[in-house]
Amino acid sequence: MPEARRPRLLALLVLLLLPATAGFSAEAPHPLDAAAGKALFERQWVAAPASTAASDGLGPLFNARSCASCHPRGGSSAQPEHRTLRLNDPVYGRQLQTLALAGFQPEAQLVLRDTAVHDLPATAAEAGLLRPLPEAVQLAHGALAPAWSLRQPPDLRAVAMIEAVDESVIRALADPDDADGDGISGRLPLLPDGSLGRFGWKAESASLEAQIALAFSLDLGLGSAWYPAPHGDCTEQQRQCRSGVDGRVTGDAAYELEAAVIPLVATWLRSLTGPGLPGDAAGLALFTDTGCAACHQPLPGAQPLFSDLLLHDLGPGLFDSLPLSHASLGEWRTAPLVGLGSRERFLHDGRARSLDEAVRWHGGEAAGARAAWLSLPKAEREGMERFLKQL
Repeated sequence: MPEARRPRLLALLVLLLLPATAGFSAEAPHPLDAAAGKALFERQWVAAPASTAASDGLGPLFNARSCASCHPRGGSSAQPEHRTLRLNDPVYGRQLQTLALAGFQPEAQLVLRDTAVHDLPATAAEAGLLRPLPEAVQLAHGALAPAWSLRQPPDLRAVAMIEAVDESVIRALADPDDADGDGISGRLPLLPDGSLGRFGWKAESASLEAQIALAFSLDLGLGSAWYPAPHGDCTEQQRQCRSGVDGRVTGDAAYELEAAVIPLVATWLRSLTGPGLPGDAAGLALFTDTGCAACHQPLPGAQPLFSDLLLHDLGPGLFDSLPLSHASLGEWRTAPLVGLGSRERFLHDGRARSLDEAVRWHGGEAAGARAAWLSLPKAEREGMERFLKQL
C-alpha cells in the first residue's frame, strides 16, 4: 500500500469504527473521502451511550435513523412517505418529531390526507387538484401553533450543481421589480446574515455543509458546529427530551458529530451526478417556448441545473403558513429539475401526482407558463413530459 494512503485509511477506520477523534485536515478531498461520506450517509445512528461512540447520539426525538432512509437509492429519491412538518412552535420547535428513543414519547404522529381544494377559484387549472393536509395526532404537548409547512425530501443529485453556480450569475438574473416587464420578478434569497441562500425548498441555507447540518439536527437530533444542541430540536419546555444522554464522547466534547462527518458527507454528495441533458431538441424547444425556462433556466454546463436559484411568488395555490425572514408565504426557490424521472410525487410537499398536476398548481409569476402549458395539444404536452422525465 502506498505510504501516502495509509493515514487516510487509518482516519477512515477511526471515524467509522472507533470513538470520535480529530477530523481530517482541510486539504483537497481524497478519493476515499467520498466513500467515507457515503458510509456516513447510510449509517444507522443509535442512542447514546454505545460501544461505537462515533455512531451514537441519535435523538432523543427524531424523524429518521439515517440520511439514506429519507433519501434512498443513493440520494436520488424523493419519497412522499418521508415528508416532514416544519414548524415555528415555542414548544415543539422547528420540526415535528414522530419517532423517539426507548423511554421517550414522540411529539406526535403525522397523518396526511389528500384533500380537494375548496378555497381557490374552480378554474380549469385548479379543478380536480388535491393537496395533502397534515393532521398531527397523539400530540405530546397540546395543540400546535398554526404556522407550518409540509416538506418532502429533495433529489440530492443537484447539490453539486447548485453549489457550482457563481453568485454573480444568480445576482445578474434577479429582477425583483420586474424591470423587463415580463411578469417574472425573481428575488435574491438573502438570509438574515446577508449571505445568499441556495439550499432547501426556500433557500434556507447558504452552504451545502449548513444544509447537511440542519438535517442532522432536525431529522436525527445530532449536534454539530453549525447546530450545536445535542438534543436536536428539543425546546426548553421539553424537559424530558433535554435530560436524555447525548452522544458527546467526553464531558468536554463540544459536539455530538465528529468534525469530519459533515465535510465527508458533503464530499460524497458533490460526487453525485444526474442523468445529463437529453438529446431532445424538440422537448427543450417546447420547454423554452412555454416560458418554463424563464425560471427553470438551463444554466450553462454539462448537466444544466434548470433553476435560476431565485425566489418566485407562485401564487395562493402554493402558499404555506410558515413565515420566514427572507421569503414570503408564496415564495419558493426555483426547484432544480434534475432527476424528475425518478420522483413519485412533485412540488415541495409532494402534492402533485404527475408533472401535469405540478404545472397546474403554478400561479403568480408562473401563471403565463401554466396557461401556455394548458394550451398545448395533448401530443406536445406528452412530448414535453418525456423530455422532463429524462433530466
